Amino acid sequence: MNRIIKSFRKGMESLLGVKIIRTIPHGLELGYDIKALKPTYRLHSFFDIGANVGNTATKFASWFPESQIYCFEPISAAFDQLSLRMRNNPRAICYRLGFSSEAGSFQMTSKGTSTGNCIITDGTAKPSVDKESVTISTLDKFTKENSVDRIGFLKIDTEGHDLKVLEGATELLDNKRVDFVQVECGISPTNQRHVQLSNLRDYLSDRGYVVFGFYDQTPEFSGNWSLRRVDAVFIRQTLATEHI
Repeated sequence: MNRIIKSFRKGMESLLGVKIIRTIPHGLELGYDIKALKPTYRLHSFFDIGANVGNTATKFASWFPESQIYCFEPISAAFDQLSLRMRNNPRAICYRLGFSSEAGSFQMTSKGTSTGNCIITDGTAKPSVDKESVTISTLDKFTKENSVDRIGFLKIDTEGHDLKVLEGATELLDNKRVDFVQVECGISPTNQRHVQLSNLRDYLSDRGYVVFGFYDQTPEFSGNWSLRRVDAVFIRQTLATEHI
């Protein structure tokens, strides 16, 4: 029977000009990877920092329907669409809020629902660029104020501010109260937009996190044969070695 199946598969591959695989390769779909490697793991909460209009939150709600979904988006235009999109999910809560290493009020670029909106630091925005004042907290502060003891999956996409967000979660990370962390990393040395992978890896490694996988690899916009950025997912080392 195996020979027949193998012969049929090869015939179909030749006919269609495709490669038929029996399992999804690691790094292609995050939700599948978590379930495949940790089949009995239950994701109790998902934090989406920089949720924009909710694309990632919607995926996680589908992958883990029992999870509590926390969406954070500081830009008003994106937040309005996010709230509308998540309104029928009783397990989703949306906050018009950003995160950094310290709480306060910051200026951000405000280009509608663009995924490129970012916190303005010296020289990062031209005078003609639309701006918006936003409220910023820290993850340690927010979780204390809202009685959140643990975070199952922490996704950060803040256009170059990811390390600052992590620095505002030192208590959570040092006490291993986050299971997974996803950050957007720069790979190419010419990428001045995102924090380099080595810096984020070192910060998380010092707190007991190891690489789980790489997702959404993006090449250089110029067409050069090099990788510009990637979403790196880290897992708490003690969880990685648990047999669950």
